[in-house]
Amino acid sequence: RVLINSIVPTWEGNEVWFITAGGAIFAAWPIVYATAFSGLYWALLLVAELGPKAKDSVGAIVPLLEVDEPETRMQALVAIGEIGPDAKAAAPALCKALDDKQVACQTAAAFAVGKVGKTCGMGQKKLAKLAESDDELLALVSVWSLARVNPEDLAIQERAVKALIAGLQS
Repeated sequence: RVLINSIVPTWEGNEVWFITAGGAIFAAWPIVYATAFSGLYWALLLVAELGPKAKDSVGAIVPLLEVDEPETRMQALVAIGEIGPDAKAAAPALCKALDDKQVACQTAAAFAVGKVGKTCGMGQKKLAKLAESDDELLALVSVWSLARVNPEDLAIQERAVKALIAGLQS
């Protein structure tokens, strides 16, 4: 119910657009429609769009970090990240998500930690390890996250800027 109440203003403003887009996708690609239009996907997308206004939904989102589907875990992590510092209650779950078996989920967890802020004691050590990943995007997001949660650390800031510039050039 909290999720639904948090998306009502956005939904009411965009209801016609959603229905039209959904109908077009159903007509063109029924399989894509079945996958993309699960209620959970759209609820998380709208929570992410609401950002800090959706802070009351954090408690309902955290259990989704334990589901089997990596797409759901990733979308839940992005939603928590977009809520930002008001999602600090999710800190232990975010730190655990940094160890996810899926690189995309680790990347989303690093993003969420960077947006939420300092989370748990081990979070920074995990981010530092992920910043050395062979996966370029995971390493880039992890170093960005370290810079976000450590704005006073000039060495991390410099490393992040160099990594971001290198990422733009690749």
